[in-house]
Amino acid sequence: GSGTGWHPQGDGNWFVGINVEQGRVKDEGDFKLKTVLRKIVDKYQCDLRLTANQNIVVCGIKSADKADVQQLLSSHGIKDIAE
Repeated sequence: GSGTGWHPQGDGNWFVGINVEQGRVKDEGDFKLKTVLRKIVDKYQCDLRLTANQNIVVCGIKSADKADVQQLLSSHGIKDIAE
């Protein structure tokens, strides 16, 4: 698999892999990846990891927070995240 999308972490929490175009974490127009990552880390105390192909994995998302994190991602222009 690509590692993107939502996956169970094995400890009751979730991680979500986010495709990063050209490995650049930025805000551009309606696409606000930099802003939303900061909000998620600040609000939910998640860990961020970079993959070998420069995608980002947000780890340690509690099941109770999963829908809120998905909504934050969508509202900041990060679309097409597979369940």
